[in-house]
Amino acid sequence: MALSKTITDEEFGDIKLAKYKKSKYLKVKIGQNADVSLSMPYFVAYDTALEFLEEKRSWLRREIQKLDLKKQQLKFIQPDSVIEIPETKDLDEVRHAVE
Repeated sequence: MALSKTITDEEFGDIKLAKYKKSKYLKVKIGQNADVSLSMPYFVAYDTALEFLEEKRSWLRREIQKLDLKKQQLKFIQPDSVIEIPETKDLDEVRHAVE
């Protein structure tokens, strides 16, 4: 079971910090909705994790911009409407949305 804490950042919103017993490294993850989370070993202090996030701030900005760009590119333009592809890996749902 993970020990978790959520912090609020002005730029990235809520960031979930989670400590795991089996974790050996600090690991930042960006979700589909640009939500940021950090997994960390139990022995790492939260202050150390926050310093790590500060070091990765410019990288996070770039990756979130890439994610936003990909979402914009996934839109299909039809003559009378714009259809957005659902966030799924199921091809049948994508076909149904486009039809």
